[in-house]
Amino acid sequence: MFGTEARRIVLAAGLMILLFPCGLRAAPFSERLPSTGDVSDTWLRMTPELSYPTQTTSMVLSDAQLPMLCYKPTYWQGCSVLFAEYDGDQWNESEVDCEQYSGSGRLFLSPDGEPVILYGNSYQNDYRYAWRDGDQWSWEAFWSPTAGGIDGAFDSSGCFHTMFVGDAGTVYYGIRDTTGAWSFEEVGPCTNTPVALCLDSLGMPHAVWQNDYNLHHYWLTGSGWESEPIMGEYLEELALEFDGQGVLHLVFQGASDIVYCRRTAGGWENEVVDDMSGLYCDLAVADDGTVHVAYNDGLNYDLRYARRTLSGWWTEVVTWEGSCGHSPSIDLDELGNPWMCHSRFDSCEVVWWGEDTSAVAHRQSPVTPAGGISGIAPNPMSSGGMVHLSIPQAGSYSLTLYDALGRSTVVSMDGWLPPGRSQVHVDAESLPSGGYIAVLRGGGRQWSRRVLVLH
Repeated sequence: MFGTEARRIVLAAGLMILLFPCGLRAAPFSERLPSTGDVSDTWLRMTPELSYPTQTTSMVLSDAQLPMLCYKPTYWQGCSVLFAEYDGDQWNESEVDCEQYSGSGRLFLSPDGEPVILYGNSYQNDYRYAWRDGDQWSWEAFWSPTAGGIDGAFDSSGCFHTMFVGDAGTVYYGIRDTTGAWSFEEVGPCTNTPVALCLDSLGMPHAVWQNDYNLHHYWLTGSGWESEPIMGEYLEELALEFDGQGVLHLVFQGASDIVYCRRTAGGWENEVVDDMSGLYCDLAVADDGTVHVAYNDGLNYDLRYARRTLSGWWTEVVTWEGSCGHSPSIDLDELGNPWMCHSRFDSCEVVWWGEDTSAVAHRQSPVTPAGGISGIAPNPMSSGGMVHLSIPQAGSYSLTLYDALGRSTVVSMDGWLPPGRSQVHVDAESLPSGGYIAVLRGGGRQWSRRVLVLH
């Protein structure tokens, strides 16, 4: 049975790569389900009970697959950046930064599962990095002056990478190592403030921003920074992410459309997602390359969702009552289902596709973390790589690599593991180039993740 499932997955991934024409038609209604792991056929939602109305929000899912968010209140109430996390029953809040004029933060999850917030303070004119140690938040200012555009990402070793616009329209790249020390370098000029950053499987930074009314892709190599043009377009906001096969995906809000771009061997390909353009967007890409987009439109102020299917883009309005879709975030749970959060200026809303609220609270209890394969690096791999595991409870586990026909090729680990995070080395030196599936079994459960071997 596993062989049949593996062949189906690999075949579907292959078709997605082959079928990438421009001018794609809208997907039929039968293809509208955001993922094959759903147990529901509709969007579910909750309104977090927070202390203040929200102006901006940012959300990620915790290791326990529960939403956590940071937000800026619509007006100053003695605290400018707040953090809230859902424990399955209620939302618990904590203060991050109480200095006035701080806010509009971006939330990240570190490799050890702790939240980190990147934000700016307009009065002090600096960028700040906040982290939680136990129940307490600390923050530090790491750069001044600012120009408003900033993004970040963690690598697998726990170093934090950031790309931001400083003074005189100059983009800088910075790294905060595991000791807390910062280092910076100048990358290049920009003519608009939004920037997007992500890391490839080797932990090398890739970024996109606008220069002279053209979008450019910048990436760091062993000999320095390189760049290439993507397309000429005005920019409101953008998001950038790699999938599990090392393909780079970009979505941005332009002057009149929201546009999707993908980096291929022949260069950048682009297509219009929706002609209902607005000011905000965010991107989540599954390991198999399935693209999910959260965005707003500037005409009706709706929260919209788009998913790229084999036959084109499926788009739909998810929330439309009132002024919706401000600063949307999107993340994927362990089943590949999308979770979104957005601000309405008087409140915020969390919307997801999957189990109902009671089932989420029961299944996704923080005392029984989801566990599984949290990452593979590098991916694609050549001679080998590390599989990062999150073990929910102590027990006997096995990690096996299967080929496209479902045949066992490499057994990398078979034994007892303690709860928490572990790493297992995979030897791919003798494997033919191609797609494989890493399968972790233990405790009566099974997790899988795709890996590509290229020699």
